[in-house]
Amino acid sequence: MGRQSRSVTIVVLLRALVTLVWILVSTILYSSMCVLLARKWVKVGEVLSRFWASQLLAMTGARLKIVGLDKLDRSGKYVFVANHRSHFD
Repeated sequence: MGRQSRSVTIVVLLRALVTLVWILVSTILYSSMCVLLARKWVKVGEVLSRFWASQLLAMTGARLKIVGLDKLDRSGKYVFVANHRSHFD
């Protein structure tokens, strides 16, 4: 293994470690805040969960693609289920 590939491996491992620690800490923090605050203010829980999810996607480098949003009736209620195409799902 060359010197450059070894340094790239170390950078990748460090980024993965930082990401994992961030995911664990933020999940504990945001979920605690949602449980405590959403009992009284439901909207606060919704805002916090959306903020947490957007940070999680950004931190992991995942891209969100929404297809067919225009076909949904805004007054309707829906349940969405992931198709689990990867380990990240």
